Amino acid sequence: MKTKSAGTFACEDAEPTQEAVRTMEEYGLEIDSRGARQFTPELAQWADIILAMSKEQIEHMEVIAPEDTQKMHTVLGYAQGVEGEPVDNSYDIMDPFDEGMDEYRECARQLSEAIALLVKRLEGEI
Repeated sequence: MKTKSAGTFACEDAEPTQEAVRTMEEYGLEIDSRGARQFTPELAQWADIILAMSKEQIEHMEVIAPEDTQKMHTVLGYAQGVEGEPVDNSYDIMDPFDEGMDEYRECARQLSEAIALLVKRLEGEI
């Protein structure tokens, strides 16, 4: 399995925030220092599954890559078996950008739990 990361409002090559770096260190992870990258139609074509943190992010990606909308899901929704764009924001994970450490930790906790569910789902599909 190969993964790539990109943002819908990413500033190309921007470094991760100190809060993001510190939060990931608490999980024993080191954030890649290559910098941010913008979501593109080419990246959408490359992917089999496109996971976003929120319904709003999916809506932005649909504008960027309208031919690949069937691949787009929220992380939490997809992990729980909800395919496609959810009807509301109940499967959103809040973006902690420009917030404090508590918000970064909460985001990391939610992502960690969703990814654990996602791994179980994907293992069942292999």
